Amino acid sequence: MESVRFERMVRPIELVNRLISIWPLEGNKYPIESRIRRFHRVLMFVLVSILSIAVSFDVMHHWGSMHEVTECALIASAFYLSTLRLAVYTIHEEELKYVVHTMKTDWFESCKEDIAMLKKKCMFGFQLGKHFIVTVVVALTVFILAPALQIIFGGTDERVLPFRGYFFRNQINSPYYEYLYAFEIIAGLLGGSTISAATSLNLIITMHAAAKFSIVCEKLKSLKSDDINIKDHFANCVRLHQDAILFADRAENVINILALGQFVISTGLLCFAGFQLTSLCQSLQLKLKNPMKLLSLPPTAVTAQQH
Repeated sequence: MESVRFERMVRPIELVNRLISIWPLEGNKYPIESRIRRFHRVLMFVLVSILSIAVSFDVMHHWGSMHEVTECALIASAFYLSTLRLAVYTIHEEELKYVVHTMKTDWFESCKEDIAMLKKKCMFGFQLGKHFIVTVVVALTVFILAPALQIIFGGTDERVLPFRGYFFRNQINSPYYEYLYAFEIIAGLLGGSTISAATSLNLIITMHAAAKFSIVCEKLKSLKSDDINIKDHFANCVRLHQDAILFADRAENVINILALGQFVISTGLLCFAGFQLTSLCQSLQLKLKNPMKLLSLPPTAVTAQQH
């Protein structure tokens, strides 16, 4: 029963991690997927790297416009972080395999009291991870459809790629624009999938590590000095504590660099977003000032200015 519950809760996170070939495979259960996942991961790294470099060139191409530079820098930072995620998960593949296997074992083989603690500590993480995946999917859909909808329904002739990028001079001419649009859809979906996959996976790993230490604390609290089997119970607590430390060490190897990269790049993203918000507020304030100036003038002056 609990194994079915765990499989249902982890299914969205597992699917999005399988999409980027990160989710560990169980032995020879998926022989075809195990053969193509290495090629898939290399292809993903190449596509996301090309898109990151192209968006970086777009930053230099629009260097005179801070609004364009800020938007391109935000997108480039997100895709550089995606390449970092792919590299870290590839390097620490064995640690990730141990972590995921341990989580499954804890949910499948633990006693009722331990599973109750896992539910208490991890259920929120699974729900939050699922909602975060949906949020990322919606954001990617908006990015992909917005340029096409502006051309079709907005009546604009400006051709903008979904995730920006400067590839060559005449890239907005047909059929180059259509080819690059399709390329950015593929690369953008793969790169954006690393955001939802890595964040949701790191979340449930962290929550599971906290749950393992909470289980040890609860078992230590339940020890009684008059229990004739106290030595066995205490030995079991020591074993569980050692397992929790080992799990935390392996999880730290996977999450450590990603957390640092996320912090550094998120700090930059926050600065860029703050600048963009400030520019938007100043532009809105300027647009509001002009009508107010006209309203403050006498009717004759307004008529004179219009002529």
